Amino acid sequence: MSAFLSGSYFLPITSQGSYIALFPIAGPLAGGPFPPGDPTPRAVRKSYFDKVCPHPKLLDRAAVKAKLPKDSTALDLLAAWVREMDEAQARCVEIDERIFDI
Repeated sequence: MSAFLSGSYFLPITSQGSYIALFPIAGPLAGGPFPPGDPTPRAVRKSYFDKVCPHPKLLDRAAVKAKLPKDSTALDLLAAWVREMDEAQARCVEIDERIFDI
């Protein structure tokens, strides 16, 4: 095992030498506050989104995926979504469902 993986923040998950990181999670990711002055955009409630964006541009997941070859990678899919968002030219967009199959 390399020196990088020898710390207490890694846990072996297979006999083949795979590891999972066990970093402590804190801050907004864990429900904590953002630091003062942090410019990160916040997520909003659906009711607020509907109020400020009553007519968002609806993007169709199936239509975006249909433009990609069957053997496309996650990076290809992400690039396709970036293009789709750029082409939408809309202040507010809504995606009909999640973009990645997990």
